[in-house]
Amino acid sequence: MNRILPKVLLACVAISATCPALHAADLPNFTSRVVTDPLLKIQTSTKLLPEKDDNSIGGRRDESHKPPLYKKALGKFDVFMLEPFSRTKGAEVDFSPVTSNSKGKLTIYIRNHPYGDFDLEIMKADQKVAEQSVGKNRWESFVIPYDHQPVILKAKANGWAYEFAFLNYAFSN
Repeated sequence: MNRILPKVLLACVAISATCPALHAADLPNFTSRVVTDPLLKIQTSTKLLPEKDDNSIGGRRDESHKPPLYKKALGKFDVFMLEPFSRTKGAEVDFSPVTSNSKGKLTIYIRNHPYGDFDLEIMKADQKVAEQSVGKNRWESFVIPYDHQPVILKAKANGWAYEFAFLNYAFSN
C-alpha cells in the first residue's frame, strides 16, 4: 500500500498540471484562516505580552501558534498579536503568498493594546494604501482589493510602551 501511494500522488500532479480546469478547482480555499495563516510571512518580536496582561485584553493565548494566537481577545475571535522588534524596526505581515496569486478582497481588523499605540502602514504593489496611528482602543478596519498584487502590513513603534498590535483578517472573493 505504501509503495502505491507515491505513484498515485505523482499521477495526480501530472493530471493537474495538464488540465487547467482541474488545477483551478484544486486551489486552496483562501477564505479559510486554517489555509491562510500558515501561508503568511510574519515578522514580529519574540517577546510576548506578559501573561498577567492577558486579562487586560480579555484573552488567553495559544503560544504554540506563531505568532501567539488568541482564540478571543478584545471582543474578536482568532486574533494574533504583533510587536515591533525595536523603536526603529517594526513588525510585518506579508499577505503576498495569497494576494500575489489570486484576486479578491482582504479585510484587515487591527487595534492597539489598551495601554499603548503604534503606527500602521499598509502597502499594496509598493504603494501606501493606508497610514495612520492606531491607539483609540477600538478596532479599525481596512478593505484592500487586490488582483495578483503583493499586500504588506507594517506595525511600527511611535514611542516604546505597550505597542502591541492585535490583528484579525479575512479574505473574500
